Amino acid sequence: MKRVFKLGILLGFIFSLCTAAQAAPTACKINGVVTDSISGETIPFVTIGIENNEGKVLSRIASDALGKFTITASSGQNYRLVVSSVGYGTKYVDISLSENEKNKDLGTIKLTESSELSEVTVVAQKPLIKSDIDKITYDMEADPDAASNNALDMLRKVPMITIDAEENIQVSQVALCRLFHSA
Repeated sequence: MKRVFKLGILLGFIFSLCTAAQAAPTACKINGVVTDSISGETIPFVTIGIENNEGKVLSRIASDALGKFTITASSGQNYRLVVSSVGYGTKYVDISLSENEKNKDLGTIKLTESSELSEVTVVAQKPLIKSDIDKITYDMEADPDAASNNALDMLRKVPMITIDAEENIQVSQVALCRLFHSA
């Protein structure tokens, strides 16, 4: 009797895992490149945010040194991509992801320079990346993913640091040159 009871519990557990795996939303990778609208040059370390229909920020990342970015969202929903950088106007891109869509290429997103302010809006968001003459800093507190991701996932977002599939951390040669040149 105990054996039948244990077998029933095991089969129920396996069935619930299979059902949960089928109900889990598919993750879609959204990628693109951010460029200057006039010169066509890429803009490095642009802040990219993804919002749901209520305007809640779900994830925020920074593009790489060549303006390329990849951000992940659940398939089958609508989002708004918020692209911003210092000296440029903020660009909003509405995105509709179909069910089971795994990749969405937005191509080139062009930002226009913004030298005049028509109105001032104070928003309590810190930029993820701050670039100074001698250093680039990544503000983990400004990243909404910091509450739910582990340290390795957060390190994957830091500019000039890469983590391979075996979780080996590598610092780019550019960062090392800056580090030793400033010392």
